[in-house]
Amino acid sequence: MEIKIYANERHFDGKLHLAAVDDDPQLGEHLVLSSFVSLPEAVRAMTAGFVEGRPMKIDHDEYRGFSGEHHKMLVKPIGQGDVAHGMVYHAQATIDGISDIANAEEKDTLKGYIVSTDGDVETAVAEHVIRRFSLPNAWKTEYSSIFSPFIRELKVIRNQAFQNLWPDFKMFRLDISEKQVKVLITEKISEGVLKIEQGDLNGSFHPDMSMKEYLTQNAEILAKKLRNKKPRYLQGTGFHPSIGDMERVPFPSQAGVVQGLWDAFQDGHSTTIINGTMGTGKSIAACAMANRFHAENMKNGKSGSAFLISAPSVTLNKWKNGEILETLPDATVTIINSTEQALKLLDKVRNGYKPQGMEFYLLSLDRAKLGHVPHFAGIWKRVKESKHYYTWHCPDCYQPLVKKDEDGEEYVHVEWDDIAEGEAPDPDDLHAYNKLNANGLPFVPKWKKQGKQFEKCNHYLMKGEKPACHCKMWRPALKSRGETRMKDRWNISLIMKKIKGFFDLYICDEVHQAKAEDSGRGDAFGQLVHTAPRQLLLTGTLTTGRSSSIKEILWKTMPDHLLKQGFNHRTSSVAWARRYGKVKTVIKHEEQDNGWVVRKKRKLQQPREDAGISPQLTVQLLDFTAFLDLPDIGLPLINLKEEVETVKLDAEHEAKYKSFHEDLHQECKVKAHAGSKGAFAKFIPATINYADNPSLGARVSFTKVDKAGVKSVETFEAEALPKDYFTAKERKLVETVQKELDQGRGCVIYNNYTGTYEMNDRTKYVLESHGIDATILNESNTLKRSEKLKQLENDGVKVIICQMKLVEVGLDLMAWPTIIYNQLNYEINTVRQSSRRAWRVGQDKECKVIYLIADGTQEMAQFIHLVRQRSHALMVEGVLDKSPLAGFAKDEQNNLASDLASCFADSGLADVWRSLADKELEHVEMIDEVNFKDVLKERMKQLSNKTRALCGLPPMQEQRKNQEQVEQPVLDVVPQEQPTNADVIDMNDYIKQDGSGSKVEGQLAFELV
Repeated sequence: MEIKIYANERHFDGKLHLAAVDDDPQLGEHLVLSSFVSLPEAVRAMTAGFVEGRPMKIDHDEYRGFSGEHHKMLVKPIGQGDVAHGMVYHAQATIDGISDIANAEEKDTLKGYIVSTDGDVETAVAEHVIRRFSLPNAWKTEYSSIFSPFIRELKVIRNQAFQNLWPDFKMFRLDISEKQVKVLITEKISEGVLKIEQGDLNGSFHPDMSMKEYLTQNAEILAKKLRNKKPRYLQGTGFHPSIGDMERVPFPSQAGVVQGLWDAFQDGHSTTIINGTMGTGKSIAACAMANRFHAENMKNGKSGSAFLISAPSVTLNKWKNGEILETLPDATVTIINSTEQALKLLDKVRNGYKPQGMEFYLLSLDRAKLGHVPHFAGIWKRVKESKHYYTWHCPDCYQPLVKKDEDGEEYVHVEWDDIAEGEAPDPDDLHAYNKLNANGLPFVPKWKKQGKQFEKCNHYLMKGEKPACHCKMWRPALKSRGETRMKDRWNISLIMKKIKGFFDLYICDEVHQAKAEDSGRGDAFGQLVHTAPRQLLLTGTLTTGRSSSIKEILWKTMPDHLLKQGFNHRTSSVAWARRYGKVKTVIKHEEQDNGWVVRKKRKLQQPREDAGISPQLTVQLLDFTAFLDLPDIGLPLINLKEEVETVKLDAEHEAKYKSFHEDLHQECKVKAHAGSKGAFAKFIPATINYADNPSLGARVSFTKVDKAGVKSVETFEAEALPKDYFTAKERKLVETVQKELDQGRGCVIYNNYTGTYEMNDRTKYVLESHGIDATILNESNTLKRSEKLKQLENDGVKVIICQMKLVEVGLDLMAWPTIIYNQLNYEINTVRQSSRRAWRVGQDKECKVIYLIADGTQEMAQFIHLVRQRSHALMVEGVLDKSPLAGFAKDEQNNLASDLASCFADSGLADVWRSLADKELEHVEMIDEVNFKDVLKERMKQLSNKTRALCGLPPMQEQRKNQEQVEQPVLDVVPQEQPTNADVIDMNDYIKQDGSGSKVEGQLAFELV
């Protein structure tokens, strides 16, 4: 059975699998689902044509496609990619209960489609209405009969050649609005068809109640229910001895987290999370968890335990020397920095090696994500039966590679510049060389990125025959052949994934850095979770204020859990946000003139996720996540103050800025309404940096194409001001820094745009012009950055200027207790992490965080955006309740593409930010500098001994006294080799230290509530 589509005097065809037809009274017969197979190019063209509403034929009957409707497309290669499977279906369809249902709340009438691939109509209907209308699962068996009057079965066209694939396939249309559903369900409840199970506690509920009214009305009942819930660990009931039997002892609340998450592992969870505020001792909790696993292995007669830790590059040495070896001095630690080291470990394990004692393997996600340098494997040689015509050939079958011609009709040979840059070598010159390289060339060419489209030998396309081989056309570049200057390497995360059954636990530090769906870090993290049966994830900022910021982490670690909830690998961020966050839909109004009357047409734009997190997501996380917060610490910290300083621009600067901002904003707004993605990608940095560094001026250009296809360039410019003109904000920065220096306090100044816009250099020039010495921190080698900071501290440098991402994680800035944000970043995680670099355990100077904001500029809109993100993130962490601060979560407070009306400071905005900071630090015991050291030392001693008592162990002093009576073994200390390369660093495999000199850095205590 054939399926065909016609477009631009061309047609594509394929073999139909099945199709579903909706006979709509208004639209007539049209396809709402079609499944077919054909050549990959034909499948892509047909799915696109269906979406555009082009006519199509199934045998002799013609149908129209999806024009004007929401839709989903699926194109998947079959076998070796010779053919592909294409499927197009209406976006309001659920297939076996799983789909990304499009947002249809703006429509007057609702329709949905239900697909059952196995013929179980009752289950398919129930799963559709549960997902679409958020109905309770408890009434699942009743939904099919209740909704039957609103359901009609659609015509299904089948190809008998594929009768064994989905033989019981059925598709239905459900016509009912959300309002009708509410009325229907209410009627069935009153009739007794749907029964509400009554427990021993009866609450009160009315449909008109708000969430606040419901919680207030039923507070006592909910409290009783909560008291009946059994916690993972009941505080004060004792810990396993291994948790306290370490050189550094975790505090009771840290130990409670370890015990609680260990119990979660025993209850069947494969993944647990510690979400701890910066500096809360997540690393010592991870060491305690490893010691707990080791104790269990020793109990079961094993020779040892192995643990894999991935962390940012800058923190690896700190993990090794400052955390693991100081807490577990008998452990061996190996930092894996090269492909060779990973392969040696793989070979070692495959030959039967088992861990001896406690073994830790440290790996940077940034290094783990790096794959090989790609090199094209094709051979540049003469085509048979031709004297001077050269083309690229397959290295296996030696046949020429092909591509489509300009008209897309015929296949022709691939040319030189399809793959390589520069001029092709002269054929006569090639004969002059006695020796050519693997590509048949006397030199190594530079490859084009778009050349990656030729992934496999495709000579068969020329004649429509099956390929002579399946040779891959890209391979790793080899240094020995001069194809790369870098050392030969392979993706370490893929190598580690092959090490089966060796690691007991995988620990990922700063896991939020792997949250992006298509990032290298995210891919490396997705491979490393398979290295061990259990994963412990550590982060200080689990979410960014958007629900999808946790989606990919959960999908990579617990896919089974999400599949049961109806999600799959194709679930979009918008679909996720519909359940666990907030979705924003924009309606565009267009004027249309049909010759008689001009009217407005409402056009629904693609929905997008907005800041907001549902309590339902928090409830999901609570089952396997421990939230560590400063109010639970039990340990005093030095005072911390956050200040927001808004500065009004000078009159001349303000006028030039306002004109540039408004003109550029209007153009970007037009482009955004026209559907241009990233229309504001130039607007935001241009406006922010013209406010901060007008000496560079500003220039933004857009390319326009008129109806005739003629291109033109439109440019928006702002006049550059003299270099020696210092803006009002720069003068405020100088005043602030000088004030801090006069008090003997070091300062760190953060900028965001440090490349093209040269903000670090500008800041240094401004300070030095006013007699203030400053140093720019721009060390690109992450492993050397901590050494550079130590050197700056020893040299007495008082002012450092840097990009905040350089010190976002793993570094301490205790010598510079005042942090000044000269520029901000739109990522709240980056701002929150970098703001706590000086406020650490052991800091004995009062800390300040100062935000300088240019009022009336895009910086203010950026700041409001951060206020919203911070409030939502604190909600998930259980810090922010429904106080007046939560009001800053509402949509109207922010828009990245803001006009000037939303760029001026509200009178209470700075107070709101300070209130959020106070809320984050609520109940934290903070004391003055005078008595801090003595109080801290005594408190740490008390808390450590309390943990040991709950573990059934003697106090620390008594233990050390007993140890003095035992002869201490002499351990060999192997000197650590110095780094030799920023990419590949050879470290000695096993280093033992005697563990003397206990540090308290990062050792904070929290309770699992």
